[in-house]
Amino acid sequence: MGTFVDVYSSLNWANGLILDHPSSMDTRNGKDGHVGWGMAGIGSDFVGLMQSMGSLGSARFAGATATPIIQAALVVMMGMANSCGFGEPDKGGYFDQGASKFGEAKNKLETADRPESWEGDAANAYEVRNREHGWRADKLKAADEAIRDAVKSQAEQNGVTRKMLDRCQTTLGLAIAPAIAMNAVPGWGQAASLAFQAAAVAGTLPLAEWRFLDLINNSAHNATVIRRAGATYDQVAAEAEAW
Repeated sequence: MGTFVDVYSSLNWANGLILDHPSSMDTRNGKDGHVGWGMAGIGSDFVGLMQSMGSLGSARFAGATATPIIQAALVVMMGMANSCGFGEPDKGGYFDQGASKFGEAKNKLETADRPESWEGDAANAYEVRNREHGWRADKLKAADEAIRDAVKSQAEQNGVTRKMLDRCQTTLGLAIAPAIAMNAVPGWGQAASLAFQAAAVAGTLPLAEWRFLDLINNSAHNATVIRRAGATYDQVAAEAEAW
């Protein structure tokens, strides 16, 4: 692996070792942490970090610790994981608040009927406008709810994808040590190590790719929902200006 890839891998391993996997074991306040996978992740991060740092050392040591097939697959998975973002994804809370406010506005408009004593053209115009404003509030409420649901769905799908990618990386990272040990066996060791690496990648990378591609498909659907909701905002604004 080149120096850039080794540095990139080292930063990802260090992030997992120091931040991601320790926090992934948290089960407080309803969090879905998992101690077993967290500990396995820390072990995998440590092994991966040591190997990446070793690759930056002498050529002889780097050659002895090389696992090219595993490393290539891990870099692909790291790229997928990084493209999923960092930190807690937004779950549409602001759009939920907006929908609630529009709902309140509609309810107030519905209770603001003209008094029975009001008569004439002005009273009729008031009633018509009141209904129109209520209709607009209802449309905007529905649009906010649609975006809220799409953003929340995207956040949930993103979380599932991150978890799958992390566990595939952890499993593959734990295969580094046995692969290095096989490399040290004279004669058949290197061939056995390559075969072992190929098998380890075959059992993890396809799962990671499947989950990541599923996220992409779901993202396209959610984007369509958001675009349609955006068109509703434009429609309501245009109709309001027309009056």
